[in-house]
Amino acid sequence: MQKYPFKMVESRKSAKDSGSERRDRIVSIDFSGPGTAFAKVECQIPPRYFTDYLTLLKADGRWQVISKSFHTVTKDK
Repeated sequence: MQKYPFKMVESRKSAKDSGSERRDRIVSIDFSGPGTAFAKVECQIPPRYFTDYLTLLKADGRWQVISKSFHTVTKDK
């Protein structure tokens, strides 16, 4: 039984399986209160480089992403 109700994309390798080095980083986190935050995160799966903007909500003691928008750039090797 699958853990998730969807199938994985079989034609795409993970960054790890592709031998790509990951250099993800949290650029900033802004807390608007004890249970809400906004984070800017940079990650890469070469040749694609992402800037993610995450809205977070603390529910039942856990931080959860409730929305995400992103920008991506593809760079030549």
